[in-house]
Amino acid sequence: MNAAGRYETWTGVIGTVWLFLSTNLFVVIAVLPFLLTASTPRLWPVLAPLWAPAAVAAFARFGGREPVSFVHHWRRSLAPALRTGAAASFVLVVLAVDAHLLRNAMPAVIPLLAVLALLVVITTLHVLVGLAEHPGLRVRDLARAGLYLGLRHWCLTGVSLLVLALLGGAVVLRPALGLGLALAPLLYVVWANCRYSLRALSGTDALRAPHRSIQRTS
Repeated sequence: MNAAGRYETWTGVIGTVWLFLSTNLFVVIAVLPFLLTASTPRLWPVLAPLWAPAAVAAFARFGGREPVSFVHHWRRSLAPALRTGAAASFVLVVLAVDAHLLRNAMPAVIPLLAVLALLVVITTLHVLVGLAEHPGLRVRDLARAGLYLGLRHWCLTGVSLLVLALLGGAVVLRPALGLGLALAPLLYVVWANCRYSLRALSGTDALRAPHRSIQRTS
């Protein structure tokens, strides 16, 4: 490898490390109110939506199509991302309360509630990635197409869910490691998987008839 090749290699490595570390820092700052109240579980549903615009901004930086800052992506996606996060948080809380109330009277309902919660998480992940990749599309359209495409590419979606669970465990058990090092690389895996699943959204036809669009791209 010549000097130019080594320079390009090291430039790429340093750039990737900087991207991950700076994204970790920006995400932590964006969700700081949640982290400061993490010891109060009753506030989690209220402050959890703060993760949504932070995640969209991180996903947009991973895409790298626009050389603008994390703050720009965060501000651009703030309203739709917060609505998405708040809706997901509300539905998950309702499902959790139902599961708690019905665990003894109707235990057979618990698996159904768990599946519904899983579908909410899958849809939310794809909507957040969709907001980063297709900022001009409506949340409603992204949710409809994201759920369909996420289930169609169930293998990638399963990996994303496992990675998300791993990230949550790292943040809870080793906050410094989870937030300081693992956060951006694991979010990158989630972004890459969901982005691949959403590749059919190359135009408005994909939203009107996602099954036809997917067949054309398959």
